[in-house]
Amino acid sequence: EIAHLISGAPFELIKEPFLEESRFEEEMKKAKALIVGPGMGREKSEQKKIKWALSNSKLPTVIDADALFSISG
Repeated sequence: EIAHLISGAPFELIKEPFLEESRFEEEMKKAKALIVGPGMGREKSEQKKIKWALSNSKLPTVIDADALFSISG
């Protein structure tokens, strides 16, 4: 889990599992960037969430290997 590694970071970060759509949209209004994929794995259900998040955000985005896997296929 990546949350413990970045918990001391000098910025605000949402460190929780995938947010429901309404909460995601609310949080994205305040966000400056989106980090997608850490700890999400490669399950089909997670792939759908990653694709949804990427298609519904206009923020600068960091995509990890699992998220890249999800959008590649």
